[in-house]
Amino acid sequence: MIYLNHAATSFPKPEKVVQAVTEALQCPPAGQYRSVFDSRGREGDVTSCLRKRMGEILGVLNPERIFFTSGATQSLNMMIQGLGLSQSLVLVSEAEHNSVLRPLYNGGAAEVRVIPCDPAGHVRQEALRDMLASGPAAVFINHCSNVTGAIQDMKEISREVHEAGGILVADLSQSAGVIPLHLEEDQVDIGVFTGHKGLRGPQGTGGFYIREGLHVRPLFYGGTGKDSERLRYDDDWEGYEVGTQNGPGLAGLLAGVESVLSEGIDVIYARENQKITSLYQKMKQIPGIHLYAPDPPEGPLFSFSLQSLTPQDTAYILYHGYGIVTRVGLHCAPLLARAIHCPKQGSVRISIGTTTTEAELDTFLKALQEIAAEGGK
Repeated sequence: MIYLNHAATSFPKPEKVVQAVTEALQCPPAGQYRSVFDSRGREGDVTSCLRKRMGEILGVLNPERIFFTSGATQSLNMMIQGLGLSQSLVLVSEAEHNSVLRPLYNGGAAEVRVIPCDPAGHVRQEALRDMLASGPAAVFINHCSNVTGAIQDMKEISREVHEAGGILVADLSQSAGVIPLHLEEDQVDIGVFTGHKGLRGPQGTGGFYIREGLHVRPLFYGGTGKDSERLRYDDDWEGYEVGTQNGPGLAGLLAGVESVLSEGIDVIYARENQKITSLYQKMKQIPGIHLYAPDPPEGPLFSFSLQSLTPQDTAYILYHGYGIVTRVGLHCAPLLARAIHCPKQGSVRISIGTTTTEAELDTFLKALQEIAAEGGK
């Protein structure tokens, strides 16, 4: 099997991730704020170590502003509800995922306006500027599109948003672990990440960063393992991690994050960008193909369709005929699929990861060439 669906979840996981999860399940648990040593005997619990490492990933100097959840979807819902946007104007880009769109369109905001993107999936800066002219707004931006791989200019977007008195929320689901991030330098107010993609951790892990001084009301309340006699929170952050945390998942995420940092994100990005760019240039030569991506590609993924076949048929043949796993459909980003003129059924997405080899990409290219040739007959 050739796995080209890393934008959905990375696979296979590093062996150290599997070991960390297994050890966490077999050893006495170390809950947050309750233990001096983690399951491997290191000083400090897993959560504290993970916060520090995530600070390096995100470009955040104070790791205490980083919190853990079950993933990006939970984090985004917490931010939308906690910011109290039900009476507010919210701006979203056409590249947003349904984990942003659905909470907002189901009572999360008084009004939602959509910032148009160009054919590659980049936010149109002049449109953003015009929309912000009407007043402050919370602005949600998908840093790296999960459809085209377009990477947004967060520093410039942040400048525009803050000059208008707004708040910037960045979805880093496709970025964290594979694209260099500088949240504090770029003045991003909130950054949301998932653990099971570029960070190589288990599913059911993720979290968010909130800048100092920003008020976001907790969505959940409960036990935290400390200061149990207090029934009212003095600070919002005390309610972000309540109940029994996913210890094995966080242990696995720590192992995944450490594997990323040991390689170096700059190295990872350069390597994957070289591979995806080479593949893109070769695919451009296939007759009847439509590519949905910047030229050259920016993130470790892009989408395509063939003129002679539906995306679903293309993906079906790739898997059942050649053993190649891709992703097909609208990719939970219906606004962008329409904006970049994908077929009604969506597109086929290919996404690479640290385990993807040049030989696998050559095999995929040959298979696609054969499918395109046969489909055109």
